Amino acid sequence: DSNRIVATAAVRSPAMQENEVMLLSRNRNLSDDVIRVIASTPEWLKSYSIKRNLVENPKTPVMIASRLVEQLREADLRKVSRSKNVTGPVQEAARRHLNRRKT
Repeated sequence: DSNRIVATAAVRSPAMQENEVMLLSRNRNLSDDVIRVIASTPEWLKSYSIKRNLVENPKTPVMIASRLVEQLREADLRKVSRSKNVTGPVQEAARRHLNRRKT
């Protein structure tokens, strides 16, 4: 739903399935409030795909994306560090984390 209150309530619903959240986390038109709900739900952050989608989504707040960058695999870190679809601070966080892993 385009109404963020309705969308936030829907995401908080116990009927929401992981595959639905995975699709939502990719949506670049998603409200940042909904993204915050997804990122603050431990059950959904168990899914690697959801974490990767949140990092790659330019609407994800920088603090959330930067925190999730540390949990990505090396190949995905490289992809994020070169991607034009993510914000500059997230690209930089991916580069820094890659450099830390190499040393």
